Amino acid sequence: MHGSAEEGGHVRFTCSIATYDKSTQVSWYFGNRQLHPSPKYEISYSNGFASIYVKDIEESDDGVYRCKVVKHFVARSIKKLRKKVDKTKLLKRPPEFTLPLYNRTAYIGEDVRFGVTITVPGDNDSKYTFISDKGLYQLIIHNLDMDDDAEYTVMAHNKFGEDSCKARLTVTPHPVVEDTMRPMFKRLLANIECVEGQSAMIQCVLTGSTPLNVVWLKDTRALPNVPTHYQTYSEKNKHILEITQLESSDQGVYVCEASNNAGTAVCSMELRVIDKPSFVKPLGSVSAVVGTPLHLECEVDEDTGAPLFSKRVESATAVLGNTVKLQGTIKGSAPITVKWLKDSEILRDDDPKVKMAFENNVASLAFSSVEIRHGGKYTCLAENEAGHQKCEAILTIQG
Repeated sequence: MHGSAEEGGHVRFTCSIATYDKSTQVSWYFGNRQLHPSPKYEISYSNGFASIYVKDIEESDDGVYRCKVVKHFVARSIKKLRKKVDKTKLLKRPPEFTLPLYNRTAYIGEDVRFGVTITVPGDNDSKYTFISDKGLYQLIIHNLDMDDDAEYTVMAHNKFGEDSCKARLTVTPHPVVEDTMRPMFKRLLANIECVEGQSAMIQCVLTGSTPLNVVWLKDTRALPNVPTHYQTYSEKNKHILEITQLESSDQGVYVCEASNNAGTAVCSMELRVIDKPSFVKPLGSVSAVVGTPLHLECEVDEDTGAPLFSKRVESATAVLGNTVKLQGTIKGSAPITVKWLKDSEILRDDDPKVKMAFENNVASLAFSSVEIRHGGKYTCLAENEAGHQKCEAILTIQG
């Protein structure tokens, strides 16, 4: 016999046994798997009827259930009886949709498939392609066009009654794919160096499909909204960032990020801001006699910009236990910080035999009593807001 149930429901199958005694064994199978009493399956026998009660129906429970009776070690399957019951009892009731139609959306030119399951077989129709398999009936509409956009109804009927369900088919045109070109930098940003108080103009040339979204960043952060200091504008494919009244804080890495529907492009540059030159010795008032030579003299501080080693650190050799000093002269915009590294590791001020100093633009590393462990490659790293510079030297220890 056939049974049907909604998901989460239950169903009972019953098998009539003519003669039943202690030697009779009744087994239930789902496909080829034998079923045993459990919270999902209740198996019982009463008054000549063997039954199985299936609870909490799921999609995986859909299939063939068999009752197998064994008596005196002779097996007999009632599968044939089950088929006979299918044809006699199933058809004597109106059709019922156990799986209804669902709305669908598809593009023009595609095929669409509608499927339902009913409890009784129906008649075929040659207008469309129909497929039926074990109670699943499918309608395939080929090569869709806008005329197929409609509501579809499936009806099943026999002499005992009828059932129907509906679904809406929405046919949509394929989206128009435009030839979109992602942004590309035709002219890259260039590093520039400007004097404090002046203006800096950072510009690049971009190509790409519109709309094109251009964003400027400084050190990975969006520029603050200060129109009097930062101004951004474009002239055809040229995009410009202008910074007025430069300050030392304006120094850093600037990024231009351009994007559209096709992708993103990024370009960066470095802006260095150097101090204004200052007069260490200004011009003084002088008097001169007509016809005699006149000499005017002033002195300008040249220590501006990134650090520069005017006298480099030189390699040295020292005898074990003696003193030795590595030193170099640095010029550049103040303040300048100096670090020493040994074999790429930063030196710490925790060795009583090693003293680091930076006085009067001279960076020094002094050893009061050298040991074997002091030998190696030393790097003097000088940094300020305008940049950095390094110098390397080798210290050799002789035993």
